[in-house]
Amino acid sequence: MVFSRRQPDLAIAAAMLASAVLLSAQANAQPPEAIQNGVGCVYEELTANRGFEIVAEVFLRDDVPENLIPQATSILDLATQGCAERHGWSISRTASASDVGLYGATIDFLLGRIGQAGAAEASVEKFRAAVAAMSSADYTAFAEADWRSDLAFTHRLRGIALEAGLPDTDEVMDMALEALELGARSDYSVSLFLLDLAHSEPPPA
Repeated sequence: MVFSRRQPDLAIAAAMLASAVLLSAQANAQPPEAIQNGVGCVYEELTANRGFEIVAEVFLRDDVPENLIPQATSILDLATQGCAERHGWSISRTASASDVGLYGATIDFLLGRIGQAGAAEASVEKFRAAVAAMSSADYTAFAEADWRSDLAFTHRLRGIALEAGLPDTDEVMDMALEALELGARSDYSVSLFLLDLAHSEPPPA
């Protein structure tokens, strides 16, 4: 994995999460104020063409050809910078929106691969809804470096994938768990976007 996943200190993450949850119990629903301020802009720019597949490959894999790394970085940076200029984002809001775009585009890539691995279209769409329902509350569990060794947690995640009707194969389950993790990370990033937005607004008169 080449793009780093922002992993704040868990104590700091917990404090930020507590504030963020007050603003958005389920931020992946993308509240109107977030939409109006372009939280989905980077995602939309990335997925406007097939370039997002390069970004997703570089994000997910450690063994990508070296020439793809600067290409993926450029694609993500251009999308992020264009959206930041368009919406006048702060540095922190830009980082959050970039993560939302990166995670969302990578989820799309994984869902496409899950379909190619034999999952029915209806099952993929049902699982897409399950990924979108992952909440900021799940973030702290995924932030643990060894979350895959938490058997109760991974059993719950596999259950979500199986309930959607995905094939019970190692390949599909690995991609499903990755997508669920990114769903929680995306929701957390939307929450941070909202938190920054709230802090930047002038107090009521």
